[in-house]
Amino acid sequence: MDNFMKGEYKMKLLGVVELSLERVGKQSLTVTIASLLFLFSLHTLLVRAWPFHCKWTDLLLGIGAYVVLIILHEIFHLIGFFIFGRVRWSEMEMGIRWDLGVAYATPKKWLTNRQMKRALLLPLLMTGIIPALYGLLTSNGLFLTTGALLIGGAVGDLVMYWQLRSFPEEAVVRDDPEFPRLFVYSPHSSNEGNTYDL
Repeated sequence: MDNFMKGEYKMKLLGVVELSLERVGKQSLTVTIASLLFLFSLHTLLVRAWPFHCKWTDLLLGIGAYVVLIILHEIFHLIGFFIFGRVRWSEMEMGIRWDLGVAYATPKKWLTNRQMKRALLLPLLMTGIIPALYGLLTSNGLFLTTGALLIGGAVGDLVMYWQLRSFPEEAVVRDDPEFPRLFVYSPHSSNEGNTYDL
C-alpha cells in the first residue's frame, strides 16, 4: 500500500462515498429513538421492571458518560485503522469540525475497502452495542440510554459502510480529512477513464 502514497501510480476513481449531514442527522435521530424504544421495551419484557431510578446525579453521570463515549467512538476509529489497516499512530488524526458540528478521526494512509469497512463498524460495536447489552444484562438505564444514543450516533458510519459494499474489497479508499466523504479507487494502475496522480 505504501507505493500508492509515493505517486508511483495513476489509479482510476471508482466512486465517491459522501454523507449529507442533514440527512444523516435525521436518520440518526430516527435510529436513536427506535433504539431507545426497542431496548427499554425489551428490558421491560425481560425483567418486568423500569431500569431507571432517576436522581440528578444519574442525569449528570449520563451526560458525562455520553461525552466520554463520543470521544471513545472516534478513538475506536483510530484503533480500527491501527488494527485493520496497520496505520501508525503518527499517520492518524482526530478532532472536531466545529463548522460542521462533527467529531472526526481520519487516517493519512490509504486503506483497502475491507479495512475501511471494519474500521467504520468497530465504534458501533464498542460504544453502542456492547454498552446497550451491558445495560440490558445489568438493568442499568444509564448504559441502555448511552448505548442507544451511540447506536444512533453511528448512523453516518453505517451509511458509509453500506455504500462501500458496492465496491470491490481490494479497492483503495482515501478518507477526505476535511469533509465526511471517501474516495474509492481501483487498486490497479490505469491508462483510461478518470485517472489521478497520487
